Amino acid sequence: MEGDTISPLLTALPFVYLALQVGGLFARREPLRTGARICAGVMGAVVVFAVAGGLAGSNLAPIWVIFAIPVLTLALVVLWGVHLLRRQA
Repeated sequence: MEGDTISPLLTALPFVYLALQVGGLFARREPLRTGARICAGVMGAVVVFAVAGGLAGSNLAPIWVIFAIPVLTLALVVLWGVHLLRRQA
């Protein structure tokens, strides 16, 4: 389908999340690092829930990971935005 821009963006979203997450975890500023730790903890809980649900026989349990990635990516983008704005001030 020509002109489809949503699919490549959705495909790239997990990689954007991972880049922001790793960058946040290795940041030198504590508020950014703490926010990244919280996001990592939430994603860890979601992955554990998805794996436990999958082992219990649910084929819909992994969808929670797909739901969590955009929300946590948005949270990390906001954290990085605040970090960069505070750094300029």
